[in-house]
Amino acid sequence: VKDSPISMVLNDSSRLQTGKGEAWVVQTSTEWAAASKDMREEELCGALLAEFARLVGELPAPEQMKAIHWHYGDVDYHLPAGFAQDPSRRLCLCGDWCYNGRVEGAFLSGVRAARVYDLEMTENSVLFSEAFAFVSFCHMHQVDFIAESGVYKGVSTEIWSLFAQKVAAVDIFLAPEAEARLQKRKNVRLYTGDGRSLLPELLAETRKAAVFIDGPKGELAIHLALSLQKLPQVAFVAMHDMGPYRRELKRLGAFFFSDEEWFQATYGHLDAPFLQRPDLEAGGTMAFLPGTDA
Repeated sequence: VKDSPISMVLNDSSRLQTGKGEAWVVQTSTEWAAASKDMREEELCGALLAEFARLVGELPAPEQMKAIHWHYGDVDYHLPAGFAQDPSRRLCLCGDWCYNGRVEGAFLSGVRAARVYDLEMTENSVLFSEAFAFVSFCHMHQVDFIAESGVYKGVSTEIWSLFAQKVAAVDIFLAPEAEARLQKRKNVRLYTGDGRSLLPELLAETRKAAVFIDGPKGELAIHLALSLQKLPQVAFVAMHDMGPYRRELKRLGAFFFSDEEWFQATYGHLDAPFLQRPDLEAGGTMAFLPGTDA
């Protein structure tokens, strides 16, 4: 948010136990927080509610509001490397506190820490902005399991392993390069076979899962996604290289595309490492379909 006392607005509705209504977190700038430190809580709530309404339009009357002064909530987060490291123990510490205090900072800090241990970019891999979108929706839906169809060289699988408790990746043929890359990831399981039969079996054993399809492609990917989104465990399904199918996917209920203008304007900078490697052809529109219970 620019030109406002509010610096960030987050939809926190996934934390609601009832599944009804919406919960929003409004965070102010450091300067405004310091200037308003003597305001009473009801004054703070009223001022921020009015500013929130000015930004987004008319709001329904809130059922509950709470204002908290977070005295130590904003510091000089940025470490030179974006993470802390103890090479003697092969240990890295990463998180938003290492970068900029925001969710994309947590993602970038994790990616930079992983590069210490040979997280590399390859052709036909997902862009970091696409990966950030996928991981963000996983966090929003409190996903604890990621199922992937189409492994190729295992780059996206490796990224998912940095943020998920468990990752299962399926391919008709597992490339030796992917097996070598992922053998050090203890939370990754690789399966050889047809995802149409394997994925439902794997997903049946989970509580809340996200699915990423990078093979098969095109219409076959859409058919697979539609079959998997019906499973009660699936929070959402993401498919790669879906640009040509945008209109049909919107008709089917797609709620987000990774090349949307607002998203790229805000998070396209995550892909700077790829722009520095013109020899690599990577990325492609990632489309997201909701699960039936999402």
